[in-house]
Formats: sequence, C-alpha cells, structure tokens
Amino acid sequence: MRVYISADIEGVGCVVRSEHSSVAGREYPLARRLMTGEVNAALRGAFEAGATEVVVADSHNVGLNLLVEDLDERASLIMGSPRPLCMMEGIERGFDLVFLVGYHGKAGTPDSPIVHIFTGRIQEVRGGRVEHVHDLAVLMPE
Repeated sequence: MRVYISADIEGVGCVVRSEHSSVAGREYPLARRLMTGEVNAALRGAFEAGATEVVVADSHNVGLNLLVEDLDERASLIMGSPRPLCMMEGIERGFDLVFLVGYHGKAGTPDSPIVHIFTGRIQEVRGGRVEHVHDLAVLMPE
C-alpha cells in the first residue's frame, strides 16, 4: 500500500495564531515541532496498517517546515518550492491512500482558529476551478 501525506501547519493541534504559522512568528519553532509530531503519528499509523511506502509533502508556505532530523526515516520527503502541484506535488505518481495532516478551515469557517483561502498557482484542474486548498482533492487519483 502506497500512502501520500500532505502536511500543512494551520490545522495542527495547538496552532491557533499567526505567531505559530508565520516564519517570523515567535511561536513558529514550536509549531514546526508540533507539525513534525503529527506527521510522524500519521506515518506510524500508515506503516502499522501495512503501508510499504509513504511520501510526505511539506506543504505549508514554501515547504521548509518539517524538522527533517526528527521525521520518521521511513518516509520520503517532498520539500521546497516552486512545485507545479503546490501542496499536492507528487500525487500524480499514484497512491492508494491520502492523508491531509494539519489542514485547516477555509476563510469564514466558524470556530476554526487560523483560516484563509488558497492563493496558489493552480487555476483549473479536470475542468473545474480550484478556489480553495480543499479543492485540491480533485488532484487525487480517482
């Protein structure tokens, strides 16, 4: 079983303010540790469930957030930018299962602490307009 994990930071547990999600924010180092911990938990679960390969896309900002030295060494990591498929770079290689770790509510979502809309480079996929990060699900294999 091949598993793909796309990891954002705004939906990670205890990440609740821009100080956590902004590279210049005073709480950003903590948020990076928390993000890496949640990705590692997803990795452990995937491998315990029988995954033979797990690819992780560091998908917040420019893709330099996960603490590489603390990431489960069984994972393959996609990091940095630019990436033609943005947060879902690598998905086109085909996977059996996709995890979205640390994803957040879209702008206007009640009770979601950090929200925003997707403003990436992908404009249209499979005949539909990509308006928000959650719409990237159209990139997942059918």
